[in-house]
Amino acid sequence: MNDTYSNTTRSPSAALPVVACSACGHPSAEHDRIAARFCTATTVGHHDRGCVCTAGSSTAT
Repeated sequence: MNDTYSNTTRSPSAALPVVACSACGHPSAEHDRIAARFCTATTVGHHDRGCVCTAGSSTAT
């Protein structure tokens, strides 16, 4: 498992854990391929940059 997605919290409505991305905090299951690569590179490269994820945001481009 990639350590980028190592933060685990319990979802109140589900029995399965929700794994949060350490780069942006969005659930890892909601990342598309581009967002997953971007967040992995952000974490590995120790960058502090904006998010490209569409998860939980209606204004992401």
